[in-house]
Amino acid sequence: MGVFGNLGSGKTMLLTVFALRLVERGDYEVYANYTIRHPKIRKITPLELININPLEKRALLILDEVYAWLDSRVSTSTLNRYLSWIILQSRKRNMDIIYSAQLLRLPDIRLKELSDIIVLAENRQSGFFYKFIWQKGLSIFSKKILLPYQQAKNYFNLYDTREIVEPIFFEKMRSEIMGEIDIKSLNTEIDKIVDMVMPKIKDRKITKSLIEAVLLEIGKPRSLTDIIYGKLKLRGI
Repeated sequence: MGVFGNLGSGKTMLLTVFALRLVERGDYEVYANYTIRHPKIRKITPLELININPLEKRALLILDEVYAWLDSRVSTSTLNRYLSWIILQSRKRNMDIIYSAQLLRLPDIRLKELSDIIVLAENRQSGFFYKFIWQKGLSIFSKKILLPYQQAKNYFNLYDTREIVEPIFFEKMRSEIMGEIDIKSLNTEIDKIVDMVMPKIKDRKITKSLIEAVLLEIGKPRSLTDIIYGKLKLRGI
């Protein structure tokens, strides 16, 4: 689902509402690229997204200002293409995605084409107005919802509207992680690095500081610390 609207139109609030309702149902692991003040909702970085591996529960990925991660103007960067590949495979990975952007032209067009629902957000005097649009067969349907300010106030303290979504440093990550490698080979290459790290750590307690030191020892960039840490956890180490 994609939510579009001007600054202050209530996009982030709608994302937060969906995140809270779905995490409270108990059948979703919820991740977001901004801080939502709820103990069961985890803030993640672009690299951490690679390590999300939904098993027993579905994963819900909340992406506010999605252009910071998947900007159509720089869609040729290697990490951007890899993240696009992960997200576009979301249904196969047992993952649902809700994202927001100010302009319809900003996100990757393939993401918009895969969006089951488009929401147009608007800030009106009476509250926040949302128009949901979806297609079923050849027919287009829509539904309008108004969230009065009195109700909206309940969500204001759960997120910071001034928080800046951390963008991808495209060229830096391309050169440090994978060079010009084929994006589908990234997991294989990272697994090879994990295999190099494991003998170095042996039976020691796994910490990010230890992983960073080992990466420097084997000549790999320390920017891989988080992703290697996540891979080791997935292996049960």
